[in-house]
Amino acid sequence: MRNRAMWTVVAAAVVAGGLAVPAPATAAGASAVTLPVAAAADIVTVRNRVFVSGGPDSAAVAVTNGDGRVLGTVPLGAGTADLALSGSGHDLYVALPSARAIAVIDTRTLTEIARYPTGDACPRSLARTARWLYFGYNCGSGNWDGNIGVMGLDGQGVRYGLARTTFYDTPRLEAPATTRGPLLAWDSSLSPATISVYGVGRDGTPTWLRDSAWDAVGSNLADVAVTGDGTSALTAAGAPYEVREFTVADLAEPSVRYGTGPYPIAVELDPGEARVAAAVAWFDPDVQVFGRDGAVRHVATVPGNLFDRALAWSPDGTRLYAVTGDPFAQPPLPATLHVLPVPA
Repeated sequence: MRNRAMWTVVAAAVVAGGLAVPAPATAAGASAVTLPVAAAADIVTVRNRVFVSGGPDSAAVAVTNGDGRVLGTVPLGAGTADLALSGSGHDLYVALPSARAIAVIDTRTLTEIARYPTGDACPRSLARTARWLYFGYNCGSGNWDGNIGVMGLDGQGVRYGLARTTFYDTPRLEAPATTRGPLLAWDSSLSPATISVYGVGRDGTPTWLRDSAWDAVGSNLADVAVTGDGTSALTAAGAPYEVREFTVADLAEPSVRYGTGPYPIAVELDPGEARVAAAVAWFDPDVQVFGRDGAVRHVATVPGNLFDRALAWSPDGTRLYAVTGDPFAQPPLPATLHVLPVPA
């Protein structure tokens, strides 16, 4: 039984039955806190604050400080999905599928300051570029009605139906936030998965450029991270049992493989893009940190089961935040935020 959070620094190895076994050194300071939400649809950090989207059955975003102390919730009156920060970090966009809108939270005052209607679209995933906010939407599930929409960062100029083809479910989206693209879109429900790459025009219109090679990224693609310049993408798929790094211009053969074991559900680059954090479902170690060469730096085990994509670095790269819980519990049980200091 897993009963505490523990970092293991991969400092040495011994051979046991032909397998390399890391020699552990436990880092102090790992902690866990009960959140005022029962799930985690997404997690982002800015300055000394952590924001956790409570998911479709929650009507709020939970907020803690960098140490994990709960500061409260921001009530939004509708189930929450993806999160995206503005360039300044002062505004947090929150997808509200059932409200058919995107809310904006002031990250300093922890209040809702705007709400942008999305018409007939039910936004669930978000990606921001330097000038545009993209949203993946589908008001149903598994009906091939998933598509991509866009609006200005001020909520103006909402447009829909911009994908080259519709998606089986809501398309997940990822883009480098400081450039004009590219925009990456994929369907996490399909096997094998395909990443579609879109260029971003001056008016925000996405133009399809290419798809990933057949079965290159694997099955049940849960998460994608993209470098700040938009040239590389890292994938966390249920299979194969590794995070893969690709050049976005190719998306055929991985340039680096990060051996996580089963089943990768989250991947995040650190703020300096020198390290890769990955999380897996059901198996230990839950959280792993790699160098960009694919070598394991640290591993951690936390109690409970991690939510998909519920992994984030602190802005200074000294901590990781991960959220665990039981999405099937009735009545719902509170989720847990794990604060994991990352050894240098």
